Amino acid sequence: MPEEKEKFSTFKKFLMTVGIIAVIFIFLVILAALALVAYFVINKPFGIEINPLAKTEINSEYDHPLLSTEQEKTLQSLGVNLESIPTTITPTQEQCAVEVLGQDRVNQIKSGSAPSVTDYFKAKNCF
Repeated sequence: MPEEKEKFSTFKKFLMTVGIIAVIFIFLVILAALALVAYFVINKPFGIEINPLAKTEINSEYDHPLLSTEQEKTLQSLGVNLESIPTTITPTQEQCAVEVLGQDRVNQIKSGSAPSVTDYFKAKNCF
């Protein structure tokens, strides 16, 4: 009987140790996730305003001459200031966009198709 009690005590200590380690691990994961969110809110590493607490105001008064309404809405939802987008596209800028997006996608966007998030990230350095 004492052996059985000793085995139970050892097993109980093992489970307590595993439980404490699991709680510490979960706490560290939550802390890391909060730190990552804070990094994106503060530093804006992709040039996009990500602030879940702020209301996004869309400046509907500015009408960009090269963009359709759908394109403007898409870019504004990504946090892009439409006034920062050039109103003329140089051949060098267009060629850069063709290199990163492909000629077909550039033609679709020029015809009025809204750029996707992927399109924006790929081509933002061209403009």
